[in-house]
Amino acid sequence: MSQRLVPRPNNQKWQKLEDNEEEPELDGLKTPDSEFSDKNLKNKTPHVITNYLPVKTWPSLLVEYSLSFGKILNNEDKPPSPVNERREKIRVLSGLREYLLSHGVNIQWSSDGTLLWSTARFDSQPGTHASQPHVEYNDVEFQTQNGSVKKISFVLLNHQADYNLTNPASTFPGYDLIREPKLITAMNAIVMEQISLAQKTSTTGHLHVEQVGANKFFYDKAWAHLSGGGRFDQNRKGDLITMRGYFISVRPSADNRLLLNVNTATSAFFQPMLVSQFLTNWGGNLPKASEILKGVRVRITYDRDQHENTSNANPNDEEYRTKYITEIIEGRLNRQKFSKRGQKQGPPEGSLVLDYYKELGLRPQSSNNCLVNCGTPLDRNGHPTPGTLFYPAEYLEITPYNIIKRTLNGNHSDAMKDVAILPLTFGPGLLKIPAAFLPPPDVLYSGTLRKTGTGAMGIRNARWSFKHGTEVCKFREPATIEDLFVIRLTYNSFAVNMDQIYSNFITACTKHGMISKCLPLGRLDQQRNLLNIPIQRDQTFEALYPHLLTSLRSKIQSSFSVANRAATHKPLALIILPSQDADLYGAVKKVFDCALGMPNICCQSEKLAKTNPTFSESYLFNLTAKANFKLGGQVHKLDDRSWAGVDTERLLIMGADVTHPSPGSPLGTPSIAALVGSVNNDLVTFEGSVRLQKSRSEIIGNMEEMARERILSWSARNRAFPIKIIFYRDGVSESQYDAVRRHEIQAIRDAYDKIVVDGQKPQLKGLLQITFLVVGKRHNTRFYPDGDDNTTSKDNSNVKPGLLVDSVVTRGNIKLPDGKVITAKDFYLQSHQALLGTARSAHYVVLENEVQKRVRGGVFVKLSDHDIQTITHSCCYTYSRCTSAVSYCTPAYYADRLCARAREYFKSCRNLVDKPGARRDEQDRQDYDDYVEQWKSDVPRRISTNPAWQPYTDAPNPWWGARWIGDAMFWL
Repeated sequence: MSQRLVPRPNNQKWQKLEDNEEEPELDGLKTPDSEFSDKNLKNKTPHVITNYLPVKTWPSLLVEYSLSFGKILNNEDKPPSPVNERREKIRVLSGLREYLLSHGVNIQWSSDGTLLWSTARFDSQPGTHASQPHVEYNDVEFQTQNGSVKKISFVLLNHQADYNLTNPASTFPGYDLIREPKLITAMNAIVMEQISLAQKTSTTGHLHVEQVGANKFFYDKAWAHLSGGGRFDQNRKGDLITMRGYFISVRPSADNRLLLNVNTATSAFFQPMLVSQFLTNWGGNLPKASEILKGVRVRITYDRDQHENTSNANPNDEEYRTKYITEIIEGRLNRQKFSKRGQKQGPPEGSLVLDYYKELGLRPQSSNNCLVNCGTPLDRNGHPTPGTLFYPAEYLEITPYNIIKRTLNGNHSDAMKDVAILPLTFGPGLLKIPAAFLPPPDVLYSGTLRKTGTGAMGIRNARWSFKHGTEVCKFREPATIEDLFVIRLTYNSFAVNMDQIYSNFITACTKHGMISKCLPLGRLDQQRNLLNIPIQRDQTFEALYPHLLTSLRSKIQSSFSVANRAATHKPLALIILPSQDADLYGAVKKVFDCALGMPNICCQSEKLAKTNPTFSESYLFNLTAKANFKLGGQVHKLDDRSWAGVDTERLLIMGADVTHPSPGSPLGTPSIAALVGSVNNDLVTFEGSVRLQKSRSEIIGNMEEMARERILSWSARNRAFPIKIIFYRDGVSESQYDAVRRHEIQAIRDAYDKIVVDGQKPQLKGLLQITFLVVGKRHNTRFYPDGDDNTTSKDNSNVKPGLLVDSVVTRGNIKLPDGKVITAKDFYLQSHQALLGTARSAHYVVLENEVQKRVRGGVFVKLSDHDIQTITHSCCYTYSRCTSAVSYCTPAYYADRLCARAREYFKSCRNLVDKPGARRDEQDRQDYDDYVEQWKSDVPRRISTNPAWQPYTDAPNPWWGARWIGDAMFWL
C-alpha cells in the first residue's frame, strides 16, 4: 500500500519580520492607556518607569476547584486505566469543555490538570441553576492523541475556595504566604486562556501569536537563524532559531490594586526539519543530539491506517499527528523488533520495524540508522516496554514552536543577543513609580588604598579600576605561591612561549602584593613545571577524565610529597585550554579539585597573543585575583560602615542554591544543593558544602548537615560561636516560600542548637538570630529611566546602579500561616551596571527577620528595611573575582557557582544513574509511581557513597579536605 508524505500546513510556516511591518497587539488583552497617578507619589523624586499597567476591569469572582479523574473506559478485553499524564488530563478537559458548551454552560475557566479556576460556580447538572460545592460529570468523551475517541468514567470538580475580586484591597490585605501564590496562579490562568482563545478566533486571517508555556506568546514573523558556529553546527543556517514575543502576568501591587506585567521575551527554538536531518547536522555526536531531542514535539509525516473505534476522528488530522520524543535509539533500524498489538511485552520479538514500514510502502533509509521512540522508554536491558512506539527518523518532523529547554552553548548565546537586545517603546499606560538610589560602599585594598563613590579614581557605575592613578591595587591579604605549574592542553603543535607565561604570571602576582617562592626561570626545571599535554578534539568527559588523570598524576603528584602538602605547601596550576569545551573544562576541574587537590586556574589559549606571549593587563589582574583567593588570600574588603551598624564580630553570612538536571537528563539524575558561609568578620571569604539530593527537589534535604559544617568552620576560625546569621537563598519560587521557612530555617536552628550544646555553651541554645531572604532573578519586572539625568546611567540607557524599589510593584509584609507577620518589605535592587540590554534587578523577599543591632542608649532593635537593603547592596560588592558590583548578592552567587562546579564533578557519575525497573502488567499504576519516586530518592544516596562522586571516606564533600583546597574559594 503506497503512502504519501503530508507536508506541514501552510498556516504553520514562519516568516521573517520585515523592517516596515508592525507587530500585532495581543487579541483578547485590553489595557488602559492612562498613566499611573496617585496623590501619594506626587512630589517624590526620583522616579522610574516600570513595565506594569493598571488593570481597570476584572471578573468579580474566581472559583478554585481541585480535580479528580475516574478511569478511562477501554475495550472489553482491557480493564479501565487511570489518567496519569498531564497531557492526557488536558485532553480529557478539552472533551469536558466541548461537553459543557454543547449543554449551554458557557463559563470562562482554565486548568493545569490539577486545579481548575473559573469565573463562576459550575452547576451540578447543565441547564439547572442550583450551585453546588462539588460537581461531577460522568462518561465524558475525549479524543486521545492518536485520534481515537474514549470515555472517562467521571471528572469531579471539588470546590476549594471562592475569591471575591470586587474589591482587590480586601482580597489582598497583605502577602499571604499560602493564599496569594495560588490566587496569582488562578488569575493568570484565566487571563492566558482568554488571550489564547482570542488568538485562535482572530479574524485577521492567520495566526499572529502563539502561546508557549504558561505566560509567553511569540510572534510568528519575528524570528532569525541562530548560526552559533558551534562544533556540531554543520548546517550553515544552524538547527536553532530565535523568536521574540511577550511575557504577560497579572499581579497585585503593594497598595492592593491589580497590575499587568508585560515584558519582551526572546527564546531559542528548534528549526522545523526532519529529525533525520537534525541528526545528520550533528555529525558523529549522536548521543549529544539525542539528549537535546528528548521531549521535543514532532509530527508524523506519513498517512496512517484508520484506527478501530475512532468514531469520526481521522488519525491523519493534524491534531493527531503529534508525538513527543522519548529517546533516540542508535544503530537499530535494521534489526529492532517490536511487539505486535496484544502481545505480552518482554525481550524483542515479532516483526522487524524496518519490514513493517516497508509493508506500508515506505522506504526508511536513514543514513544514521536511527530509530525514534515516542512511547514509553526501553527498559534497563534495552528491551521494549508496554507502550514503546518506534518511528524511523526521516518520518518525523520537528514542529514549530519547540522551545529549547536547556542552556545554549556560548556561540549560540552570543548570536541570540543580536535579537534579544531590542528597544522598548514606552506607552502612556506604563507606571511611573518612586525609587531610591543607594551609594556604593567603600572598597578597601592593602594599606590605605580605598575606592569610594567620589573622586577621579573611585567607583563609577558600580565599577572601579584595579589601578589607582599610577599605583596598582595590592590585595588586602596577599597569599603565597609556593610552586607554579603551567600546563597547556593542546590539539596541535601551535607554539606558545611557556617560560614567558610562567615569568609574566609570577611578576603580575608579586606586583599585586602576593609572595612568590617559585623558582626563577634560570633555576626552573622546565620539564617539571612547564607541561604540554596532548588531547583529541571533540572527546567526551568520559574519555578525557581518565586520560588527564593518568597524564597529570604521573607528572605532577610525584613532584611534591604528601608530607609537605599537609603542612603549608600549596602548588598552583595555571592551565591553558585550547577551546571553550564544557566536557574538557569539567574533566580538568574533576582532576585537580578531586583527584590531585591542587588549586588551579583555567585560561583560554585565544586570550594569549599569537605574536606576544603576554596577557592583557586586565585579564592578567583577573587571573592573579583568582590565584590570591584560591591560595587563601583576600582580594579586597569593605569599609566597616558598609554593614548598617551591625556588629560583624559574631555575624555569619550564608548563601544557598540548588541546581537541577538539564532537560533530557536520565530520569532520576540528582539535583545538587550547595551552601556557602563566611569565615570571618570581613564577610568576603567563604567556604562551601555540597550534597546530592532527590531529582528536581528544591527544598534542601541536607540543610542541617551542611549548616553544621559551615557553623563549625566559622567557629574554628573565630574561636567562638556566631549569634547572628543573615541568609540568602537563591532559586525559590513563590509557591515554595512556606516550605523553605518550615524546613530550611528550622534545620539551621537545629544545627546551631546541637553545636552549642556539644560545645559546652548550652546557654546559647535557642538564641540564634536569623534574617532569611530569598533572592529572585528569573522575574519579569523591569525598570527604565524616566528621562531624568538623575536616574539614567551615563554608559547606556539603563537606570543607574544602586536602584532600589520597595513600593507599588512590591507586596510588603508577609502573613504566615500561623498568623505571624514578617514586618519587612520585599524590594528590587539593581546593584550592577548592565553591559547589554535592559538591566534586570534582583528581587529580595524577607521570610524571617530576627537579627538585631545596637542603637543609641544601648538598646537592641531588629534590622529595619533600610538596614537589610544596605547590607544586601554591600554584599554585591564583595565578589572577589571582579572589580565591579555583581547583579545579585555575593553569597547567593557563590552558592550558584559551587553548584555549577559540583555539576562538573557529577559528569563522572552519569553512568551510575540507571533506569527504574519496568512496570509489571499486573502492577497498579499508582503503586508503580510510588516505587519510581522512592527509586529517585535512593539514587542520590547510592551515588553519594560511590568513589566516583566521593573518593574520600573521611570527607563530607567530593573534593580534597580543608587542608588542601577546601579552606579557600577554589570553585570560583
